[in-house]
Amino acid sequence: MLFHDLYLQQKRVILGFLTSDPVYTPPGRVVGRVCEAQTGKNHSTGSDSVTIAQLQLREGSETLKKWSNVRVPIYMSFHLFNITNPEEFGAGEKAEVKQVGPYVYR
Repeated sequence: MLFHDLYLQQKRVILGFLTSDPVYTPPGRVVGRVCEAQTGKNHSTGSDSVTIAQLQLREGSETLKKWSNVRVPIYMSFHLFNITNPEEFGAGEKAEVKQVGPYVYR
């Protein structure tokens, strides 16, 4: 599954990509939350409170059990890009991007 969203607000742009499968659903939701926090846009659904509760790694929680006892090694790379010409891009020109990362989880 490819998670691809572009959020624009004022002069700040975040372009996020995450390649994963259903095992990685919580990190995908985290990336969405980071985009929301950075842009101030709220793309809420009715399940937000459930999602937040499921993402918390608390002692005795199902999420902590699943994340601490993974049977296969997990390797994830996050490649984030900053658009360096947001005004021109907003006017329809080609985006000029600068890579930030990659951020790797092992």
